[in-house]
Amino acid sequence: MGIRPTFFGLEIARTGLVVSQKGLDVTAHNISNVNTPGYTRQRLIQAAYAPYDAITQFRPVDEALVGTGAHALILDQVRSEFLDQQYRNALSPTEYWNAKTQGLQYIEPLFDDSGEGSLYASLQGFLTALNTETTEANDREQRELIQERGKALTDNFNLIYSRLLALQEDQNLAVDTVTRRINTIANNIAELNKTIQSYEVAGQPANDLRDQRNSLLDELSGLADITYDIGADNQLSIQIGGKDLVKHLTVTELKCVETKNPLTGKMDILTPVWTDNDAPLELQFGELKAHLDLQGGANDADDDSSIAYFAKQLDTLARAIAQEVNRVHSGGYTHPAADPNGESKNGVHFFDGAVAVDDDGNGEQDTDVDGNLVWDYSAVNAGNFKLSDEVAGNVYMIASSNEKIVMDESDPNFNANLMTHVGNQENMREIAKLFDLQNITYNGISIGSFEGFLNGITLDVATVLNHSKNTQSTYTTQSADISSQREAISGVSLDEEMTNLIKYQHAYNGAARVITAMDEAINTIINSMGIVGRG
Repeated sequence: MGIRPTFFGLEIARTGLVVSQKGLDVTAHNISNVNTPGYTRQRLIQAAYAPYDAITQFRPVDEALVGTGAHALILDQVRSEFLDQQYRNALSPTEYWNAKTQGLQYIEPLFDDSGEGSLYASLQGFLTALNTETTEANDREQRELIQERGKALTDNFNLIYSRLLALQEDQNLAVDTVTRRINTIANNIAELNKTIQSYEVAGQPANDLRDQRNSLLDELSGLADITYDIGADNQLSIQIGGKDLVKHLTVTELKCVETKNPLTGKMDILTPVWTDNDAPLELQFGELKAHLDLQGGANDADDDSSIAYFAKQLDTLARAIAQEVNRVHSGGYTHPAADPNGESKNGVHFFDGAVAVDDDGNGEQDTDVDGNLVWDYSAVNAGNFKLSDEVAGNVYMIASSNEKIVMDESDPNFNANLMTHVGNQENMREIAKLFDLQNITYNGISIGSFEGFLNGITLDVATVLNHSKNTQSTYTTQSADISSQREAISGVSLDEEMTNLIKYQHAYNGAARVITAMDEAINTIINSMGIVGRG
């Protein structure tokens, strides 16, 4: 039987010390990062060294292959790529509905019909003023009330419209901000790809850098619906709408270009496109898509959940009110007190913005089948809806009477029916009846009734907001569940790390005891062996 080399056991124990010390280092690193966002738990994968397999005369034990200790095989991250993919797939629609719900919550109060200052209340207030009981058209108090309530109505339209434009601008700024953030993340990921590759080619693990890259991937998936893949050569590529945003070290950035705003007609709507070919960015979900949908650019103006859509609905109501009220009001007569010559006139509009139609180009205003003059109200919107200059400047320009008022006693028509010198309120009552109609149309669009159309806008806002909230809740729950599963695998558990701490501590102590035992054996060999019988 042979005898093994003297120091063979010390080397085995030394590897045990090294591996245990490395395990303690990894455990300490995990514990230190227990509260670090995006940190992935690391673990030491160790393996046994191959047995000593030299020629027979050098084997430690005859005819036996004895192990030679342990070594750290790899410093691994504990994470599930499947759950990562599932989480990012769920995060994109979650952030879409989060952003959309938030935007719709800013719109809803603008159409709240419960307050005294609401648009609904101002519409009812105008109707009340029209119905005020009086018999004489020269009643200044009633005229002032109608003028005041009419102005309150138009002011409320203007206010809501201006707030909608402000909300649209907020979404516009958000589009620009998110687009810039996507570019920043893409460049950071490309830089991390380069750094990770340089470390891992040299055989060094880059786990903490991978954590940074994974955190950026999480954030990016919330901003846009991305797809990504890691090739066989460990190179990461990211696509949006089928086009490469990042291809390992190469980044194709996005930029925002100005497009026409369907509300203002100005080139002030920002739309993201690719910098290399100006092709529009194709999105399905993500925060950026939500801002674009809420904004309601040229391609999304008919989206029934966009700011542009609700503003256009408000425009339609303002035009219908202006059209119908002006049609009746222009058929009535103003009070002579408004005219320097003391003449009672008709043809005056209550609201501003009507443009005479001359489709024939003959210089004469067109008329409809009933002989009424045709007016174009397309220039009217909720933002510029206002009283006509005549009515706003003089309350006696309000055409209350359906008969011409004659105050000149020398006129043969003076007091012909005992009322012509004071007029009547019949024209105002005819205008008030407009609010009872259920078949009003504007430019081929069925309005129904003024109140019903306004209630329809309010209901639309409430409906899309409720849908958005419900969908948001569903996706939030789904992404939270996946996040919890991912955290259960990748997160640091202090209980588990304390167990590892004790495990590696005992292993270290055990390896140290082996070295002590080997040292004692060597001491026996060197200092005690072969001295018996020496004199």
